[in-house]
Amino acid sequence: MRHYGSHNLPQPPTSSGRVLRIELPMPNSEQEKRDMSEAYLDPYWQGRLLLASIEEVVRTCQWAVQQRLKQRIQADQELPERRRLTKRVAELLYLLATLRQAKREADLLWIDREVVRIREERLQAEEEAREQEQRESAEQQARYAEWMRQQKEWKREREQREREQQEWWEEYQRMLRNLFVSPVDHHYRTLGLEPNAPKEAIKKAYKAQMLRCHPDVASQHGLDPQQAHTLACKVNDAYHTLIA
Repeated sequence: MRHYGSHNLPQPPTSSGRVLRIELPMPNSEQEKRDMSEAYLDPYWQGRLLLASIEEVVRTCQWAVQQRLKQRIQADQELPERRRLTKRVAELLYLLATLRQAKREADLLWIDREVVRIREERLQAEEEAREQEQRESAEQQARYAEWMRQQKEWKREREQREREQQEWWEEYQRMLRNLFVSPVDHHYRTLGLEPNAPKEAIKKAYKAQMLRCHPDVASQHGLDPQQAHTLACKVNDAYHTLIA
């Protein structure tokens, strides 16, 4: 089917929902074409087609005006809502910008706090390392001092043992000498003289030994009163034995 009366305006819907169009039958033969051409030249048919086209244009314009009025009315009704939505969108955009700025500031503040925390942790670690080094140094010095004290104590004990051994050996040698020495030679040794010394030397040695055993000066020679008395008895006995 061929459509006639088409135009650029929007087509208004009919009551059935379809667009109003003028539809004419298509010719099937040459004779029908000639008949229809002759019919189209008839003023009646031309007027009818023109009237149908005008009525269709009028209805279309009316429908377009109604649609435009409806759009204007709807736009006027939606204008406050649009303004409110626009204002709300502006507020949301401002809030979003504020939140972004706050987030940037919070990020910067967090970065500053992290930097401060890392710096404090580093300083604390350095302080702990310094304290640990000082503790280790103090412990090392204490161990060295304890080792030196032990060394001195061992040295003192070793010297004490050596002195005791030396004294024991000297006492042992003296005992051996006394076993193989005659009583007369023993008296000479008590006075600090060689055997067969003259009487002048015996008297002189006797006076010196008795002066050494005197209670007033015995302490100066490292003798206590008991030792001084014992030595004085030995010296007196040796002197009287050798002079007699």
